[in-house]
Order: sequence, then C-alpha cells, then structure tokens
Amino acid sequence: MPQFIDTFATSDDINQDSTGLIFGPDGNLYINSHKNDSVVRFDGKTGAPMGVFAQGPELQQPAGLEFGPDGNLYVASHGPNPILRSSLRPGVARSGILRY
Repeated sequence: MPQFIDTFATSDDINQDSTGLIFGPDGNLYINSHKNDSVVRFDGKTGAPMGVFAQGPELQQPAGLEFGPDGNLYVASHGPNPILRSSLRPGVARSGILRY
C-alpha cells in the first residue's frame, strides 16, 4: 500500500472543512476555503502558500472548482450565486468574483 510522503501544502487560510482542489493551467494548486469563504492558491511545485486568490461576498462556502476551456476558474458556491467565475489573466479583476 502506498504511503504518504509528506504534507504538501498547508495554510492558516484553510481548515478541515476546506473541500475541492485543482491544479490550474498556471501549474499552481487552488483550494476552496470554508474558513474564510475564498479560494486559496499554493505554489504548484513547492506547496508554499501564495495567499487568497479570490474572495467576495458572493462566495459562500465554496464547494467545488474547475478551470474552464476559457482559462477562467469556476467555483460552486452555496447561496444566491451558485456558480461564480474568476480570471487568471493579468489585468482582469478577480477581487470580486463575477456572477456567471
């Protein structure tokens, strides 16, 4: 049976209720955070925390995430905005996740 090698990524921004993770087209790891209703980014090679990637009042208890063919990050959220969209592209606002 395979054994775990080590802890790859950890941060005060995530907890045991954080669900959903995916490596993005940029090679970084994105994790939903229930702790602060956000998406947290980690360096895809080292696991070093890179901080909160996306957060806003529209994002409530993020439940799943996926990168679309357009390169945008789509996040499932509880509440009145069930699917939210955020961009990885430089110069495109991502502080307030867009409603899709």
